[in-house]
Amino acid sequence: MKEAILGAFKVMDEEVKLQENLDCSCSGTTAVVVIRQGEGLVIANLGDSRAI
Repeated sequence: MKEAILGAFKVMDEEVKLQENLDCSCSGTTAVVVIRQGEGLVIANLGDSRAI
């Protein structure tokens, strides 16, 4: 699961870099991901966003 989430974050990072009208030097991104897995939850974050 950890590798899948990290891979998805990397793909999102590359997609942001491809945006021609976005100045990446002045932009930042954060992500909060919640995945329901059976009876449990997997919660991941990137950047300074957090989820409880």
